[in-house]
Amino acid sequence: MRRSVSLVVLLIVAVSTQGVAQTSVESQLTHLYRRLIQATQDHDTVALGEVLAPDYTFVPPRADTILTRAQRMANTVADTDRVKFEVLGCRTTMINRDAAVGHCRYRVTVPTEHGDTVRNFLSTAVFAKRGKQWQIVATHPSASRPPEAP
Repeated sequence: MRRSVSLVVLLIVAVSTQGVAQTSVESQLTHLYRRLIQATQDHDTVALGEVLAPDYTFVPPRADTILTRAQRMANTVADTDRVKFEVLGCRTTMINRDAAVGHCRYRVTVPTEHGDTVRNFLSTAVFAKRGKQWQIVATHPSASRPPEAP
């Protein structure tokens, strides 16, 4: 009897710890995606180089091409718009300990001479852990409707 109680307690602790660890990883990946968006807004190629994997690919919303990491970084530097980004949240699915897929909502505000234009996007992001560091391997944003109020 004592042995089975110990086994049950051990299983509960193992399951509880697994959930906490996953939540921690999901938080790390959301933070990583926020860094990507902030680096894009700031035209910060150093930060982009840290968060984007060397084999990163980007499919833009119109889905007419596939850009490499170098092309994405060059486009970010060349972009002269003062666009503002706001990450609204991410939901992540762990594939295994070293891979995950995230779906992140964000809002883009583009200033124009007639006032701001606001667009909403839902981006699919693929994350991979390389050594001890998570990086973004691929992203593809799609235009979306504004998120529903809670």
